[in-house]
Amino acid sequence: LGGRSLPELRSWLTSRMLAFFKSAAPSASDAALFDFYSVLLLQGKSIRTNQGGVACAAYFKGETNGFDPLLLGKELIARETQAGAELIRTKGSFTGPKIPIEEMALDLAVLSKRGAEMSSMSSDEFSKGVSFELEPIKNCDATVAFFETILAFESNSRQNLLRFLAQNM
Repeated sequence: LGGRSLPELRSWLTSRMLAFFKSAAPSASDAALFDFYSVLLLQGKSIRTNQGGVACAAYFKGETNGFDPLLLGKELIARETQAGAELIRTKGSFTGPKIPIEEMALDLAVLSKRGAEMSSMSSDEFSKGVSFELEPIKNCDATVAFFETILAFESNSRQNLLRFLAQNM
């Protein structure tokens, strides 16, 4: 593949896989969405710990050249592969309509409040962080708190938030 190094090859492959994930996620099964976003969170936290906030923000933004995926370890890479395959395998499982933002207003407000508290940020700062409008370390911290908060919701709200997120990537 053009004399690419292993990290370059992994970045190239990851960028291609992101397209598959984005097309599969809106209609994937609830379990596949939960697993996929759980692994996404674990990987982001691992990158934050081992590679720093700039690499973590790059990961969450999908900038495959901004972090070294080989430092994730075999277990997390295997879990990512399994979660991604399940996301793609279950594409079409959800046949419901796109969730309107109006139906998500309460859960999104609670998410914003809890995420801000978890990240020790103001609501405005948290919102800017998950939109990648702050310095990378704060963007990373806000995004980690965002996913931790979603995954901590009770089952129905959590699945609605994950589905909404998948439909609006």
